[in-house]
Amino acid sequence: MMKYMLAGMALVFASAPALAGTPWVDQREHRQAHRIYNGIQSGSLSFNEARKLIRGQVRVRAMERQFKSDGIVTPWERARLHQALNRQQVFQRTCLPLPPRNRASREVSHPVADQQGFLAQPVH
Repeated sequence: MMKYMLAGMALVFASAPALAGTPWVDQREHRQAHRIYNGIQSGSLSFNEARKLIRGQVRVRAMERQFKSDGIVTPWERARLHQALNRQQVFQRTCLPLPPRNRASREVSHPVADQQGFLAQPVH
């Protein structure tokens, strides 16, 4: 009986970090890291910008590791992670050009009014 209880407790403690998963945070980190990598490869990021962005990613990962260390990521900790990722995203948008949008969204026509307020033909 004691063996089973100890084995069950060991299983609970071993699986605790897995239960503290943060899939949305991990997905956002991955997308941001991919944008940084693409910015470095295309040359649109300077060395200092890339260094700052990478340091920010490292800080977010360290914060996530710290929050996961006890096996539970509380809603407050999850909100802090998202807040840090939001700051990273804003900084990325100031450094990196926006990714190209699909062709269909650029070809949407909108009516244009002239100076007298009459609607002209849609612009393509």
